[in-house]
Amino acid sequence: SHPQRPDIVMIVRYADASEELYLLDPKYKLDSEEELETGSPKKQDVDKMHAYRDAIRNAAGKHVVRRAAILFPGKTERFGEVAAIGVRPSNLEDLRQVLASYFSLIDLRSSALP
Repeated sequence: SHPQRPDIVMIVRYADASEELYLLDPKYKLDSEEELETGSPKKQDVDKMHAYRDAIRNAAGKHVVRRAAILFPGKTERFGEVAAIGVRPSNLEDLRQVLASYFSLIDLRSSALP
């Protein structure tokens, strides 16, 4: 087995020493590599994000992943605690809006560290 990790991890550390992680894993392929486009995310990509969310814990064994999502060129869907966010990288404004929405869910407590 090979070590696995998401492509993008943002760690939010608070003054009380608690942490939350936000995971993003882009799933874009070249047209020559892609199967017939269904508009839906691949099951194995969503399953991998569930695995990351469930497996990543802090030293005390507590779950620390607040959000986990893949980015892909299809329709946005939720799968329990994991999202498949449909966005095309060629549409930068949509990408900005999606990421702003995703990260606006962070609990910006007044005690948050910079």
